[in-house]
Amino acid sequence: MDQHLYTKKGAAPNTVLWRPREGSSVVLKERDYQPFNQIVRTVHIPDALAICAVNGIVPKPILSLSTLKATVLHPQRSHPCRNLHVLWFGAKLDGEDEHAHDWYGNVEFAVPIDVMMLQWRNLYLVEMVQAPTQTITRILVTNADYSSVLPPYDPRTPGGPWRLTPDGRHERLVDCRRYKSKGYNRHGHTLEFMIEVTPFGMRKILDEVTISFRNHHLGLSGGPHDCHRFGKTLTCPTPFTVDEGSHIFFKEHHRLIGRQPMATPRLSPSAEAFRQRFLAAEEIPRNVLQVQAPPPLSGHDFPPLGAPGQGSVIFSKLLQKQLLNGEVRKRRLVFGFGQKNVFGIITDSIWKPGKEEEEEKVIMKLRRHRPNKMQPPPLPHAPPPGYPPIPPPPCYPLFPTLPGYPPFPSPPGFQLPPPSGLPPLHLPPPPMCQPPMYLHSWAPMQPISWRRQI
Repeated sequence: MDQHLYTKKGAAPNTVLWRPREGSSVVLKERDYQPFNQIVRTVHIPDALAICAVNGIVPKPILSLSTLKATVLHPQRSHPCRNLHVLWFGAKLDGEDEHAHDWYGNVEFAVPIDVMMLQWRNLYLVEMVQAPTQTITRILVTNADYSSVLPPYDPRTPGGPWRLTPDGRHERLVDCRRYKSKGYNRHGHTLEFMIEVTPFGMRKILDEVTISFRNHHLGLSGGPHDCHRFGKTLTCPTPFTVDEGSHIFFKEHHRLIGRQPMATPRLSPSAEAFRQRFLAAEEIPRNVLQVQAPPPLSGHDFPPLGAPGQGSVIFSKLLQKQLLNGEVRKRRLVFGFGQKNVFGIITDSIWKPGKEEEEEKVIMKLRRHRPNKMQPPPLPHAPPPGYPPIPPPPCYPLFPTLPGYPPFPSPPGFQLPPPSGLPPLHLPPPPMCQPPMYLHSWAPMQPISWRRQI
């Protein structure tokens, strides 16, 4: 008998979450298996630009109806999947109509299925969702061990919604049987993958994707399959055809790339054709997707350093990091005072083996400040009676912590030692470090739990 997991109460027919019993088949006809080679994730244009800006596809908590959703797992407080963050991908059939309306969005990120099988080793059958008109199979892809709460899934076992044939082909069902073999799927069957990644993996997966553009011109029509995210509210921000959507994406990407580094994923042949049309229409040089450095600094931006006493550098640090391709990334941070004004410069350079010069650009410049208008932060507590007053810390602007580099040292201005005969001051404990991460793995080997100390 099929295993019942959850039923969403509402107007009939209800949505049922279930799993087939071990050894049973969900195949109706053998010809329902159709091949696929890619898993895809389609988003709206603002979300696609955000992915390029952060140089990674950020996983999010499960919000759709699922047995792994936090509200469904609320009674099971010790469930290892309680705080699971995943990336949603779907299996794209070979030969699928590229001009059909895609209700998920405008920009498609595709990953070869072989890459997924190579980077993740554990597959778990989460559930089969019996919606009123279709069935959805969800498979969790991870490197963590969830075998205590989820059944493993082997695509080589016959009878499943996704199978790997002996000759190495991946196939999925376009139709399947429903819960307890009752009813039929008017809109067929779809296969979804829930991929668990680390911060390293969410950036590494962007190196494997290929961008394509899809039609989303029915986003404001109000139909049940017109816009997955904004369909009920009729507020889809990008209800465009494939030509309009590709032009807007490249135009915004070109505008943002002049202000900040933007990822430039691989383009499909059709996406490259749209890019060439955009370049010709806007009369932009062919290197539109190259990162452009901000304009160099001038004397108008920062006061020059004078003689001793007129200008001084109070913080200068060089950070180096070896990249995977053999290059060396350097960041120079300079901070000081000049002519009663505060200045700060952060430069980024790449040293390439075999070349004598370095490619350098300014990635941050600190605007001028007036020290008399900068108020020192309030003291966390007053010293006990008999202690000397704690001097206020200097008015240092805070530098952002750079990704992949150690935090900056604390500025001078430590507390004075207590007088003789008095106990030492009680200082609050330092904040706990961030939880450890496997920087060379695409997904965590084991779930990590941690708690910040207050």
